[in-house]
Amino acid sequence: MLVQNLVGISRLFLLYFTAVPLVCVVIDVQTNGLTPQTFGLVLASFFSLLFSVPQSFGAARQLLLEASLFGALVLVYFAFADWGLMAGLAQVMGMSFGYGCLRRSKARAMAVVGFILLAASPLQSPDIQPVHLVLYLIGYGNMVLLAEWTRTTINQQRRQMSDANDDLARVNQQLQRTRHLSRAYLEHTNAGVIIRDPDLRVLEFNKPATELFDFLGLELCVGSKSRVSDADPERFEVIVDQPDDSVPALKAVGNHKASITCPNGETRHFIFSVGCIEADEEVLWLSSWNDITETVLTEELMRKRQNELTALFDNQSVPAAVWRLGPEIELAYMNSAYMGLDGAVLTSDKAETLQGKCLEKVFRPNYVSVAKLNLKRILNALEAGTQSLVLPKQDHQNGRRYQVEFSLVTITADKNERFIVLNYVDVTVIEKTRAGLEKQLMVDDLTGVLSRRGINHHCETRGKEDQALFLIDLDQFKSVNDGYGHDVGDRLLASCGGVLSDLVDDHGVAGRLGGEEFVIIRPMSDWDEISSYAEKIRASIAALELETEDGSLSRSASIGVSAFKSDDSLSDALAQADVALVDSKRSGRDKVTLATPAYIRKCEEEGRFVTERDIYDALVNKEMYYAVQPIMNTKRNNISGFEALIRWERADGTTISPSTFSSRLYEAVKNPEFRELMLDLRLRTVRDLTYFDDRYISFNHHVEELNTAGASRILLDQFSSIRDVPGRIFVIELSEKALTERVDMGSVIRNLQDLRREGILIALDDFGIQASNLNRLAELPIDVIKLDKSLVQRVVSDNKTLEVVRSTAIMAGKLGIKTIAEGIETPAQGRMIHHMSSVEQQGFLHGRPMKTSDVFDNLIKIGYDLRSPLHLGY
Repeated sequence: MLVQNLVGISRLFLLYFTAVPLVCVVIDVQTNGLTPQTFGLVLASFFSLLFSVPQSFGAARQLLLEASLFGALVLVYFAFADWGLMAGLAQVMGMSFGYGCLRRSKARAMAVVGFILLAASPLQSPDIQPVHLVLYLIGYGNMVLLAEWTRTTINQQRRQMSDANDDLARVNQQLQRTRHLSRAYLEHTNAGVIIRDPDLRVLEFNKPATELFDFLGLELCVGSKSRVSDADPERFEVIVDQPDDSVPALKAVGNHKASITCPNGETRHFIFSVGCIEADEEVLWLSSWNDITETVLTEELMRKRQNELTALFDNQSVPAAVWRLGPEIELAYMNSAYMGLDGAVLTSDKAETLQGKCLEKVFRPNYVSVAKLNLKRILNALEAGTQSLVLPKQDHQNGRRYQVEFSLVTITADKNERFIVLNYVDVTVIEKTRAGLEKQLMVDDLTGVLSRRGINHHCETRGKEDQALFLIDLDQFKSVNDGYGHDVGDRLLASCGGVLSDLVDDHGVAGRLGGEEFVIIRPMSDWDEISSYAEKIRASIAALELETEDGSLSRSASIGVSAFKSDDSLSDALAQADVALVDSKRSGRDKVTLATPAYIRKCEEEGRFVTERDIYDALVNKEMYYAVQPIMNTKRNNISGFEALIRWERADGTTISPSTFSSRLYEAVKNPEFRELMLDLRLRTVRDLTYFDDRYISFNHHVEELNTAGASRILLDQFSSIRDVPGRIFVIELSEKALTERVDMGSVIRNLQDLRREGILIALDDFGIQASNLNRLAELPIDVIKLDKSLVQRVVSDNKTLEVVRSTAIMAGKLGIKTIAEGIETPAQGRMIHHMSSVEQQGFLHGRPMKTSDVFDNLIKIGYDLRSPLHLGY
């Protein structure tokens, strides 16, 4: 401690100890000359000088101190020799002054050497007294012990000081970190925080606290005593004025919910917490606010909704249950109607005792597996996007059948929870009604045999056995409707249905495809037996006589028969039978034609037989295309539009007649895959005619396509997908012959009106070859009539036909309907029509159907100029 105190003495005081030995050196040298005493004084001066050197020099300073001390030790010998015991003792004691400056081992070595030199001093100075020597030795030993004790004390104090400094550094570091954390908390927390001193004056606060006080109309600043309670005297007191002696270092005084009304009348809800911190006998108060207004409002809304749902579920007659989804599926709610539905399999007859229990504890053990399976089906259906599911019948439900409607609800109040809401609708009556309706749809209401839908259903559910298909068409049935009326025609069809039903008995099914076409499907046998059965059908229909007011009525039937194998489609079997039926008609009617394998090979060689697969391959391989025929305005001698006509040219150059495949194509495009291919074909056709963007393009359609509600929307979507330019006009051509079929004219007319409203023009094709044409003009919403070529080609040779065509064109014009004459093949026909007002022309005279790629190249050849006697082109 002595050395450390000396080091702490001011630099001037140390320079004094350095200068005094040097003065003595000067006096000694002048008096006695250069002696060992001189060197001792110099070392003493040097030793004092080293204490004034800053400790930052470290190792160099220590090395010089040790060197000077051990140098002084050498001079002890000369001190005993020259000045005796007293001088040597003084020298040794002077050396001991630096004891604390040496390391422990070196200091003790110096002390031992000094003791030996002092003990051996009589050898140098015989006049030394023994008593003096012993006293000196005791004094020297006492000095060394004192120095050793001093060193130990200094080291202990140094260690204690070092530990204290380390503790102080840790405390400062912890305080600094606490300050940073406190500041970070104040800056980043969403809660309003205020720190107050024992007198409740504000020390610190954050931005949310400022916003809260601004919201309440109060001022918050450092040193103020503003409190939240100042804004609403009725609210509870949240600041504790007198601290409790039992409060530990950190203790929450209280957590409270507060509803505070601000000056503008708005109410906010908070969780308010107050706590105190004790530090250095000082108490700091910490208050914080968490705005829970949205949570409170959400809870209130949820309680209101829960009450509404409870009232709704309890008052409705539909069974309802709500399950909470999680690691375990728990019942959240069930109404009394559900208790009546599943009460027989529940473990309790009180709903409130079951709520909150898992599924295994809600249902009885023998029904748990069934309940789990039903819930699994519901969850799977929900994942698939379905919102309802018909569950199997359960024994405890008295044979009733229920459809469960479900929805998934996620509630995020205190925690994220998912619920599935189930409503059980009794569909027993609905299913019975549906079954009755389906049965009615399966059966033709006029004839009592299967409808087209019933036939399709039978073919979809038939077994793997091969069958025979009999296609039956009544001969000259149209003359019955025209001559006797539709009521008689209906009676004849009903009688034929009864005859066919009796013939099939339990060995097949009979159905009506439409109009006067019937079909029988029965097990396949050999062709001889099939031929005999077909003849029996033909004879039975021929023998049928119907009594009318004009006498008895009967009709024969033409029949085509095909093999309907287990792997054949109905459309392919019908296509084969239809080819055979056409041959029966061509051979004089009232005939049977069998589509045997040999017959099919012959038809294939002639190109008469087309399968659905052939149609598909032709579309994929682009063998089918639309040829367009120009429609001419002869007054201006320009193209008004084009009619697109489907054509088929095989890869080997063989051309298939449209009459061979058109009906087959119509059936095939009912398949969505075929329909997309046809739309792509139409799109390519329209794009090829983009140059003629102000001309209309006409496509032929079947009236059956308009026989159902919503059919117009389907067609509009199709035309929208192929429209190449915004102003492109499309025309739908309907054959008047098709309008004689049994269709729902109400649906047809509504769909036509929808199409016209969207800019699609309607044309009535083949006009003039059917009865009641005037009714068609008055009844149907049409824009164009196309006069059949059978009329047009007689205008030159038959004056009556000429007048009919002229009168029809005039009448159509007065009705706002455009007229197009089809089949113009000669200049004479063209000139006759040319002189009729507002009649456009279509036919070979003006241009044959051609590929769209050839239209532009042949543009100069299109159109026969009827405005001058001499034709300038073509």
